[in-house]
Amino acid sequence: MALTIEEIKQQGAKLRKVLGLMTWPVGIRFCVKGEDCRVADFKRPYRDLGIRVAFCQAINIARTYGWKLAIGIEDSYCMIGAEALGLTGEDPGLHR
Repeated sequence: MALTIEEIKQQGAKLRKVLGLMTWPVGIRFCVKGEDCRVADFKRPYRDLGIRVAFCQAINIARTYGWKLAIGIEDSYCMIGAEALGLTGEDPGLHR
């Protein structure tokens, strides 16, 4: 059973209240190249905020402010994080 975004938000708010969390719970979804991810209402760090961030910073921004962020290679300055998440398109051959 797939949950709607509104149901996920309600569950997140309940989780935050019950556990006494100081920041918002964060969910992450990875999109495959060419997939329609529908991120038009998401903030893009470089385009919308004028900054490039590491992925750990993006997660902290989402947790702290409750923002929806879409992160791509153009938003990142941390190439180790980008490589770990498969955004560089390079195959370093580490898993052979």
